Amino acid sequence: MLLAWFSIGFVRALQLAYSLAWGVPRPRLRKPLYAVLLFNGLFISVAVASAELAWLRDKLGYLGIVGVLITIAFESGVALLVMWLLPRRAERWPELLPGAVLVAVGAQLLSVAVVFYFAPKIGRSSELYGTLGTASVVLIWLYLLARLITSGAFLNATLWERRQATTE
Repeated sequence: MLLAWFSIGFVRALQLAYSLAWGVPRPRLRKPLYAVLLFNGLFISVAVASAELAWLRDKLGYLGIVGVLITIAFESGVALLVMWLLPRRAERWPELLPGAVLVAVGAQLLSVAVVFYFAPKIGRSSELYGTLGTASVVLIWLYLLARLITSGAFLNATLWERRQATTE
């Protein structure tokens, strides 16, 4: 029940952020069950794919850059799909590609930050401050992820508006 409630809240927050970025009215969430299933399905597919691609990067050794590029391509595709489903004024999917790539590359940079900063910080925080320290580190990570997602929306909207201004 809590997962469904969180999922609907996340989808509504995305709708609001994208509506503000694109300057369009926020649509009503007509099919909340569909939104919950789609959100969780995409979340699980990204998590599983990321784990599999991390395994591939580990096995490839120095050729791990191929795994990173595959991960960025997959996450760009998922971000592009999500951006296509959210409120927008763009009529073609290539107009959403810069923001999707920004989200994918930023997610890779955040995963590096998790490995080298957040994971050790959580270990030290839980020793020093208990669960409050861990919670604060996780909240900072979620904040950075949310800023990344909204930055992708505003990047796409800004580029779209500039293209519209030059064609008129």
